Amino acid sequence: LVQVRLHHHRPALVEQRGLSQVRDREMIEGLVREVFDAHPSQVDQYLAGKRPILEWLFGQVMRSASGRANPAVVRAVLTDRLRASEENRTPR
Repeated sequence: LVQVRLHHHRPALVEQRGLSQVRDREMIEGLVREVFDAHPSQVDQYLAGKRPILEWLFGQVMRSASGRANPAVVRAVLTDRLRASEENRTPR
């Protein structure tokens, strides 16, 4: 009986406690922008060929979203942004 009652209230509890997953691409793009602005040397390392830094950047975005961001959306936004940065990068 208790489980049945909780099941009906689960969506409200998730929302009320701020536990819902963030899927909004625009919001995640903002988080990625903040991480890039806060860690330009790591972005430069990635652009210089240090590909494992992608996982570190991913972790920073997830941390800034308190673990609530949809991982697939975060990864897509990160790779899109890094690809755009590579294309726009001027050789030094």
